[in-house]
Amino acid sequence: MATKKSSKKKSAKKTAKSAKKSVKRTRSRTETPLMTSDERRKLVKAHDGYDDLIEEVVRKWSNDTALKVPGLSPAKLTKLLRDAERAKKKEAELRAALERKLGASYDARLRAEHDAWRAVLDVNAAVKLFARRDGALAERFAFLTDALTAKSAGDERKEE
Repeated sequence: MATKKSSKKKSAKKTAKSAKKSVKRTRSRTETPLMTSDERRKLVKAHDGYDDLIEEVVRKWSNDTALKVPGLSPAKLTKLLRDAERAKKKEAELRAALERKLGASYDARLRAEHDAWRAVLDVNAAVKLFARRDGALAERFAFLTDALTAKSAGDERKEE
């Protein structure tokens, strides 16, 4: 029986050790707080093709040791470009995933709005048809005619 006790103790120790090893250690990443629209507006916007321009600057600057910029070097500029490209790639991947997830919902909403609006236009057409015989009907649905007329007038002004 003494052997059984010692084997139980050994297996218990092994289990405890393996449990400690299997615990995943995750980095605690602090999420960058979102910028306000005012903060985003104040940021300097890069030109199209800025990456090619930065690469050319780094090539020229690496060969010209006379140029000194405090707190900046060709290597740091290359790192900043690499960080920007990595962020752009991540944004594109997330945007594509989001579009895949939202695509069906977006299409369903567009179809539902189309059906609802088409039905309102059909009601308006019926009101116009029956209003010739029933003036009270036209008065009760005058708000609809006004709303659709105001909407149409606004659309025509935008085109001009």
